[in-house]
Amino acid sequence: GTALGLPALKVPDEYPLIRLVNAVLPEKRLAAPVEVSQWLVTQERHAYPLLVKEMPFDSFSRRFGPAEVERRARLMAHLGGERPARLPPKALSAAIFRYGLEGAVVYSALPWADEIRAVLGEARFGREGSGYGYEFWARQTPSTDFPAR
Repeated sequence: GTALGLPALKVPDEYPLIRLVNAVLPEKRLAAPVEVSQWLVTQERHAYPLLVKEMPFDSFSRRFGPAEVERRARLMAHLGGERPARLPPKALSAAIFRYGLEGAVVYSALPWADEIRAVLGEARFGREGSGYGYEFWARQTPSTDFPAR
């Protein structure tokens, strides 16, 4: 049926996952498929996705150039989305360092998801949550606890 009311943001089913990402990584950099990254920025103190959408004529593209937009778009596609595209594992390792990534969202059903998990684990990322077909990984901060004597 039809309901009358004030206009509201029509959010995807994955929105609880997006809330979790933003709660764990406020104002931190992360890589995620476009289906997730485009919604991160709808909340205050959101995580900073590498790219929200691939838009060749936006201010980001004018500032950093189409090659950088393409590099980031390929990384996002490697993590899932409508048109997933596999990259070598070293590409994700390099991106973690190059962009100072603190988190990643991965589509769980990717044929190469285990490779991505291995790279994230080697980079000291841990799985923070999952749902709606995605996994959310965040860099694990070193413990400040003193070792037991």
